[in-house]
Amino acid sequence: MTEITYTSKAKDDLARIHWRTRERIISMLAGIYGKNPVKVGFKQVSDTELMKLYVEDHVILGKVEERQLSIITVQKRQPIRIPE
Repeated sequence: MTEITYTSKAKDDLARIHWRTRERIISMLAGIYGKNPVKVGFKQVSDTELMKLYVEDHVILGKVEERQLSIITVQKRQPIRIPE
C-alpha cells in the first residue's frame, strides 16, 4: 500500500498551476494510491532515488521510501534549447 505525501514546496508548486491542470495532476496521483508507483508510470531518474512522472506539460518529482511516495516538486517541462 503506497501512501502519498507532499512537501511544502510541492504544495506551493501545485497552488501556482492552473486549476484544470492541477486537478488532472492530483487525480492522476490519487489513482496511484495503494499501487506500486513504478508500475503506474513513475520512472527512476538516472542513478538517484528520485522518481519522475510526466503529466501533460509538467514533471512530478518524488521519492519512494518503503511504502510512502513523497512528492518533492511539480515543475513545468522546459523545452530543450540547442545552441546555434
